[in-house]
Amino acid sequence: TLLSQEFLEFDSSLRMGSRGTLVVELQMIDILADYPNYLFARDFAREKGYRVCLDGITPETLFYVDRHRMGVDLIKLASSPAFDTVEENDARLQEIGEEVARVGKGRVILSRVDNENMIRNGMKLGITLFQGRQVDQILQRGSRSWGPAVGQGRLTRS
Repeated sequence: TLLSQEFLEFDSSLRMGSRGTLVVELQMIDILADYPNYLFARDFAREKGYRVCLDGITPETLFYVDRHRMGVDLIKLASSPAFDTVEENDARLQEIGEEVARVGKGRVILSRVDNENMIRNGMKLGITLFQGRQVDQILQRGSRSWGPAVGQGRLTRS
């Protein structure tokens, strides 16, 4: 898609400084299907000033991701039932937290967030970027109705 005529037209319609605020998401499955083409597309997007996000990552596959080697700015991590735990010292959540720290806490977007507990647990792991139905509801209500913790993270629409 990044190399399509439609994207080139979209890119040419942007103001000069706005590209740095946009994040291009690339699916892991597409990257694995054609790695040389990914490298070209990634370099093209970064040269234009876009930030690149690796999408399609689960807690089970996060261990295998080397953000620096892949040359991506962000990792989009799909939430799982582990993020919905209420246990204070949940072992699986702690394992995920170690991987998040390795990747870079400020470089992970927790997606598919369906409830406030997932946001709280993500924040305990140092995640500051969130997407999902719960985020949309918070943004519709206004961040003040959710509490002060929202101010510590950035809620993004998908």
